[in-house]
Order: sequence, then C-alpha cells, then structure tokens
Amino acid sequence: MATTTTITGSASRAIAIRRSVLVAAASLALAGGAAAQAEKSFDIALAGGKPLGEQTLRVTKGDKVVLRWKSDRPIALHLHGYDLETSVPAQGTATMSFAASLPGRFPISEHTHGPGHHRAVLYLEVLP
Repeated sequence: MATTTTITGSASRAIAIRRSVLVAAASLALAGGAAAQAEKSFDIALAGGKPLGEQTLRVTKGDKVVLRWKSDRPIALHLHGYDLETSVPAQGTATMSFAASLPGRFPISEHTHGPGHHRAVLYLEVLP
C-alpha cells in the first residue's frame, strides 16, 4: 500500500522560507570567503635601494599579495617570514606573489655581502 504525503500551504511556505534562508547563508559565506582572499597589489619603486613611497605595506591575513618591484640598480630582496626572494635587474622589474597566511610584521631586506647584508628596505604588516 503506497502512502501519499500532502503538504499544506503553510508547510509549503515554511519549506520555501527555510530554503531561502539556506541560500542566503550560503551566499554570505561565499562572499565572505571572496573578501578574505582579496588581491592587494603594490608597485614599489626603489632608488639607491630605498623605496620612493611607503615604508610599510599593510594587508590582511588571507589576502593575495602581489609586490611589483622596479629599481634603478640591481638588487636582491628577501621577504622574511615567508622566505621569498627575488632579484630585480637595473631598470628592470620583478614580482613577488603569495597568500598572506602569517600575521605579523616582516622586513623585506636587501641581500648583499659583508656587514649590513640584511638591511631592511621596507616592512610588510599582515593584520589578523
């Protein structure tokens, strides 16, 4: 014997409301995830190994970070904490891209030989 279930008007409305709430919650969760992975791009010009603009770059944990470097002379750079390195040729460009997964303040240093071989060029702050 087959059983048939009939949904009344008020039960049908309740189901529709629940579905709408679930869809809205899922949309908010997806939007929040997209915001947490925003891209933060910086164009950094160096003259004599020093930045011509900001001394500290600020991003939020979860951001995708893109650092585009330009220098008037060859320079080797190291982002401490993330252990990223790049070499920028004279009058050339180089890019560092990464996900900001570690909160804190990290120096970006010029790597040279001899004393002072880790001179901070600027800082990256990753806010929680």
